Amino acid sequence: MIDGIECYNVAVNIDELLKNPLLEWQFKGSATTGEIKQHNSSVKGLFFRIKDEKAVKLAGSIHKYFNEGLFNSNDFYFLDICFTINKLQSDFDINLKETKINNVEFGVNVEVDFNELSKHLVKYYCGHGMKFNDLPGVEVELSKYILKIYKKLPNVTRFEIHVKKMQYLSGRKDPICLNVLSDLLTPEIYPKLKEILVSTIDDLLFIEPSVLTNIKGENSNNYMYFEYWLNLNSNQREYHLKRFREIGESTGGNWMQKRLKESVSQKCDELFNNPAKVPILSTHYIQPVSKHYPAKVPIENKSTRLKYTLDKMYFRHPDKLVCQVTGIDISMQKPGSKFLSIVGLKWIYENDKPTFESLKKERLTQRWENEPLNIQIREIAHNIRNKYFNPGNNPRNNTKNSIKKVLQHPSLFNTLELIRPEKRAIAGI
Repeated sequence: MIDGIECYNVAVNIDELLKNPLLEWQFKGSATTGEIKQHNSSVKGLFFRIKDEKAVKLAGSIHKYFNEGLFNSNDFYFLDICFTINKLQSDFDINLKETKINNVEFGVNVEVDFNELSKHLVKYYCGHGMKFNDLPGVEVELSKYILKIYKKLPNVTRFEIHVKKMQYLSGRKDPICLNVLSDLLTPEIYPKLKEILVSTIDDLLFIEPSVLTNIKGENSNNYMYFEYWLNLNSNQREYHLKRFREIGESTGGNWMQKRLKESVSQKCDELFNNPAKVPILSTHYIQPVSKHYPAKVPIENKSTRLKYTLDKMYFRHPDKLVCQVTGIDISMQKPGSKFLSIVGLKWIYENDKPTFESLKKERLTQRWENEPLNIQIREIAHNIRNKYFNPGNNPRNNTKNSIKKVLQHPSLFNTLELIRPEKRAIAGI
């Protein structure tokens, strides 16, 4: 749900940040004095700027950072957000409770075709005309936030709000406490963000264009044009907005609005209450006091404290998953996994170095041991898959072939009866 963030004054040790091995710095300075005025660095979708060695700015997509900087088009679950925020703390030693958030983007990707949606959308919102962008998409900028609706992928639309002034969240009738980075770990804020997205859809104007041509009455044919709405005075606008919505409801012409609203609502619930992922700690759970979120997650609030570092936490599925080749817990992988994959091996490398070294010693040949880490992980996963799929290492096939050899020789009696029942069961005979 959360994507872009901006923090103008990150609570971090600047000298240590300049030495951080994850960051490659470029600098701007004075040509006359040689004094360095600004350091810049980017990593995996995030951008750091240090000005006059006094203030650190952080901006970019935490969703991309979660995906190694490659993309942000997939689903970004609440638990993924928890993981990413804690990883920021771990990677850059950022004080989460002292780092103020100045801007934030939140939204969802829904399976709605943008081209079809755009045909139904009146490019008018809250007294403003929507602008077209190059994505393709539309957006409208208000004083405190920007609403964006654009094509993310074929048949996938992004519905997003970019908060320019945090008072947009804190000044609501039901205030949303999203002030510092650690607040992103609080489950209570996400149902409220969902409410904003859903209520924003209610303020949009959607109609099946063909409906308006069949409606008799003043100015109905002009309702699809945002210029018409901009030229109305407040009383006229109120009257025609009411009439527009009545037309959409009575004719079913607002079906796209209802579909978008339902899709956004369901996607928010899915990202927040995904049952396929449950975080587990090495020895204890942390249970938040929240009627909205029943899962055990690493958060801080008045009742609980995050007592375990990131390397003690991983995301697992309710049903324990074990690699059928190595016997290692693979609950950090997707449901239905049968053996250690690249995803699981990366997690083991980051969180359980002894186990990774053991796997490397056992399953990596000399040919690959001096290659980069990503290649080593790829080859370890390949070795495990081969072990699993190799017919020569398959107990069922081995037993079946052994029985076949016995039965192929002529005999005066039925030798099959001499083979133990459990062996015949393994062979499927």
